Amino acid sequence: EMEAVERLTSALKKKARRDNLKRLYNASSPLNNKIKLTVIRSTIIELPNGNKEVRDETRVEDQLGSCIFDLNENFRLKFENTSDQVLYVTLISLGTGGGINILSPGKLGVRINAHTDFTAGVPQPFVMLPPKGIETYKIIITTSQTDFSFLEQEGAKNLGDYTPLDLLLEQANTGRRKDTGQSADPGLENWTAMQLSFEIR
Repeated sequence: EMEAVERLTSALKKKARRDNLKRLYNASSPLNNKIKLTVIRSTIIELPNGNKEVRDETRVEDQLGSCIFDLNENFRLKFENTSDQVLYVTLISLGTGGGINILSPGKLGVRINAHTDFTAGVPQPFVMLPPKGIETYKIIITTSQTDFSFLEQEGAKNLGDYTPLDLLLEQANTGRRKDTGQSADPGLENWTAMQLSFEIR
């Protein structure tokens, strides 16, 4: 019985951390709307010679903020930097099962130069996996490369290793500050966040 209570408590804590991260947004950021996000549906075709080819399709209805996908369908995400500065994009999966996973290579933000783009899911597209439900992706955009791996695992970092944005995210993730005497000014001009939801049916 105690084990069942511990499992339930753990599940509720994970859900709370996930929900807090979903709510993260920076309404005052000058970076808002500087990254254009395009959802691309990908179909993997088996060729007669045994090779595989990926065919991409962009649908208008998928660009409205919530897309409907079937299980095992494939997709890519294209990020276009419309600003005049280098930006870093970190893609975070908030799974229907409560997991938080950093999908960006090396758990770091991907550098996108001004007026260029980057497509996540190349060469291998992402795939919609069970369970069915709402799959949410949080996209954090920063002006410097940032390690967000602490969001998906318990980390033993020293306070001095945290940037102001790290502290804000840690607070959102755990519901507490690392140090009650530490300023939690997030540097509002240096980051913003976007969100994309898929309905998996």
